[in-house]
Amino acid sequence: MEIIAFDKPSTGGTVDTLVRGGYATPIMPMDTLQQIAQRLRESEHTLIVFPYASDAKEGGDALGSALALFGYLKKIGKKADIVAHGFEPSGRLSFLPHVQNVQVQIARPQNYTLRIKTANAKLKELSYGIKNDALEIYLTPEHGALSDKDIELQRGKYSYDTIVTLDAPDLPTLGKLFEEHSELFYGTPIINIDHHAGNEQYGQINLVDINAAATGEVMAGVLRAMGAHHIDSEIATNLFAAIFLKTHGFKNPTITPNTLKLAAELIQLGARREEIMKNVFRSRSLASLRLWGRALAHLKHDPITKLTWSTLTTREILESGGDVRELPDVIEELIFTSPEASLMALIYEEAEGRVCVMLANKKPRQGGAHALPWDILETTHGLTKYCLLKHDLLSAEREVVEKLNSTLKLLPH
Repeated sequence: MEIIAFDKPSTGGTVDTLVRGGYATPIMPMDTLQQIAQRLRESEHTLIVFPYASDAKEGGDALGSALALFGYLKKIGKKADIVAHGFEPSGRLSFLPHVQNVQVQIARPQNYTLRIKTANAKLKELSYGIKNDALEIYLTPEHGALSDKDIELQRGKYSYDTIVTLDAPDLPTLGKLFEEHSELFYGTPIINIDHHAGNEQYGQINLVDINAAATGEVMAGVLRAMGAHHIDSEIATNLFAAIFLKTHGFKNPTITPNTLKLAAELIQLGARREEIMKNVFRSRSLASLRLWGRALAHLKHDPITKLTWSTLTTREILESGGDVRELPDVIEELIFTSPEASLMALIYEEAEGRVCVMLANKKPRQGGAHALPWDILETTHGLTKYCLLKHDLLSAEREVVEKLNSTLKLLPH
């Protein structure tokens, strides 16, 4: 874990367990946690941002972490906004406390300043008027002359003095929030909180714990540093949801004893575990269940490489009543309910006539799908999507299985 702090050199650190006030807490460099806590306490207006993923289990970690921080700041009387480009509250996650406060865009400052340099032309008169729906400002210098370079129109400043990014390995991951407001991100101190090894450490404070199973686990450490006595049932529910969703109901092999201890503590603090489980796992759409059944019917397995794969035709997807947006949910359930699988491939036809493959690695830190000869179309939260041109489903299946098996055989077991 690498930590970069305000005006301090980078320091290294490890993660262990510390029992504080009866709670098992991952040990992170305390100076960094205290810097974050102090910054958030002193901030007048905090902007919380995260990359949006439409699938509940893909985006739940970032969302739950953001809602937990928002609720905490609100409880201690601090002003904060949550923004995620393209955010649409999933039916499965609409029960989470404060989810209605997530906005889809950053509001630009609405005030402007017309700045006129008068060093070379002192003003004698200034007046204005409205003409043809336009404001006209009339300036009369006492002496000298004004040039275009002397006149500037300046937009007012954003009200945010701190930005917290969650589950974002780099700023471009934030999409249009960063593209359209780059001056805000470059001009405002950023607290970067994440658990992904590929994080680019772009913040003024970077808390990136690659040993944590979820960003929600890292966020729990931050909120404890700010004062655990403020963590109520709503905050605990959002933290629990973040970890529960990221680990697929604590089935992901990245969980640690600290993860499970933290989950137990959050339940003691009032996290609504049953409500989370009911909304996330017990409310599957009929289309998702049908697709899962069809994928199970085509399931194949190589006992040597532990590759498991299945296929779906366009007709099967349409007849299920769903669409390709259901497939991440299907493949994740396939791999976590198939104990013998190490890598799962779902090969399917898309409406555009191309064949694509979605990969889920049961042990993502071991790699296995990165050396394939196809261009990556999309990578989101452990799922990688490739597309093959000029293939029908059968030939695509042959090529995918052959390439994946060849790659897996080169890896240490």
